[in-house]
Amino acid sequence: MDIQKFIDDNRAWTDQAFPGATAAGAMRHLKRECDEVIEALEQDRKLGTLTEMADCYLLLLNALSRADFTFESLHQMAVLKMEVNKKRTWGAVNAERFAEHVTK
Repeated sequence: MDIQKFIDDNRAWTDQAFPGATAAGAMRHLKRECDEVIEALEQDRKLGTLTEMADCYLLLLNALSRADFTFESLHQMAVLKMEVNKKRTWGAVNAERFAEHVTK
C-alpha cells in the first residue's frame, strides 16, 4: 500500500473514531506511547517493542496528516535534517544511553 494512502486511510478512520482530535493531541499521546516502547525495550520484549513502535508510527503519521503535511514533506525534511546532524558536534552517550548535539 502506498504510504500516503495509508496515512489518508488512518486519518479518515481517526476522524470518525475520535472527533475533535488534533495534531497536538496525537503528539501528546505519542509521548505516552514512547514510554511504553522504552519499557518493552528494557524488558527485552521483541513483539511488544514492535507493537508499541507501531503505535508510535501510527500516531506520528496521524499528527503529520492533522498538521497538513504529507509523508513526502516529512521525508524530505528528514533528509535535510540528517545533513545538519552530520555537521554537528555530538557529546558522548550519556547515562540515559543517548547523545545530544553540543549547543553553543
